[in-house]
Amino acid sequence: MTTTMQAGSDPFYATARFDGLRRGLLVLACALFPVSKVVNSGGKLINFSLADLFLPVVGLLFLIRSMSCGFRWPSASAFLLNVGVLSATALVNLELTADYKSPLSALVEVMKAISLWAYFYLVVNFVDDRRDLLWALRAWVLSSAVVAALGAAGSLLYQLAGVETVFALQFRAQGTFEDSNLFAAHIGVSFFLTLLYYFMCNRQVRWPLFVLPIHLGAILLSASRGSLLAVAAALAALAFFFSSTRIKWAVGISLFMGGLLVMALPNRDEWLRSNPVTERLTTTTVDLENPEAKQRRGLWEVALRTWQENPWVGVGRGNYGLGAGGEAQAIGFAHNTYLGLLAETGIVGFITYALVVVTMTWPTFLAATSYGHAKASLLLAALLVIALAGVTINIENYRGLWMLLALMEAYRRVWMAREDAVQVTATRSMEVPHAYVA
Repeated sequence: MTTTMQAGSDPFYATARFDGLRRGLLVLACALFPVSKVVNSGGKLINFSLADLFLPVVGLLFLIRSMSCGFRWPSASAFLLNVGVLSATALVNLELTADYKSPLSALVEVMKAISLWAYFYLVVNFVDDRRDLLWALRAWVLSSAVVAALGAAGSLLYQLAGVETVFALQFRAQGTFEDSNLFAAHIGVSFFLTLLYYFMCNRQVRWPLFVLPIHLGAILLSASRGSLLAVAAALAALAFFFSSTRIKWAVGISLFMGGLLVMALPNRDEWLRSNPVTERLTTTTVDLENPEAKQRRGLWEVALRTWQENPWVGVGRGNYGLGAGGEAQAIGFAHNTYLGLLAETGIVGFITYALVVVTMTWPTFLAATSYGHAKASLLLAALLVIALAGVTINIENYRGLWMLLALMEAYRRVWMAREDAVQVTATRSMEVPHAYVA
């Protein structure tokens, strides 16, 4: 544990800091949050992360730093509003919670929301400069490479040797998440953060390029149709909204030629059915008679009906399906982030979540579209993966979402601000002094 002084740093943290501990906790959080375990507590599935073990130390360091040099608190109103609304909905629906579960579970849901905010403020407060941001991204990227490789290995071991491991649900890769869809969404986010790290290093570091194929292979082996489409849509948006005309044509032609190649393959259907991954990826759930489509439709109908009956405050966080019976009550999730939040927190709670995303995303969007910060578009692409994956799974409690929002704030504060300052300085140095103007 060391304390240092950093000249020219953020004046908010101009006093002594525990640099080694701060940066170590930042790296550990970014590297270990994907290592998770789902446990059944009172009939409720709760996801614990290995990084959760460090939150008490994080809280202690927050306290020390806030007393000595202050605390960064962006989106403070959104934080207070979000936690306050969740607490209020829990109290309003306490009777429903007590009928089917323990009243303690309502408190657990509020504490779960606070823990997600803890990850957000961990990244916001522990990223003090550009080196910290690079360390955070490096830890995330390397960790995602290991998680993706473990998931791919688990899938291949089952397909080739019939060996089942914890890293795959039979042929579906799931890495350290115990959920193939969430695993694929995480790897999709990591794919774009890997590109961001590569460009932030001015393309002088080559190893991230070897991580990208591992990411893509792991997403395919997860057989997650929703996440695969989300990554493809994010890549398309990145190419057509944030790239040059030459790249747009190259991507369009590549996709067109790839589609023609697949259509021209001999015995295409037989070849696709020969592997369980490709067979699943090529099946569709648009048909309402498809078992998966019927299940999702039923869950969504329960969520929509629940929201219509309780439009403003919902039925309380974690109470989806209570009293509904059937699969909705047994599963306990709407398999749709947006309908699930509406059903559980109502319009008021949904607005608090939307407020968080908008306030943290809007400056990044402006930077990518108006101010010439092209790398910021990669953060938007990563967020788009999560937004689209949320259509088919509940992803609001994914720790990576909250850390990604924090990375947006940190990127704007420590990276974009310096680039703008350098650009202004360069512009001024090129100006002709007035004394020399004829």
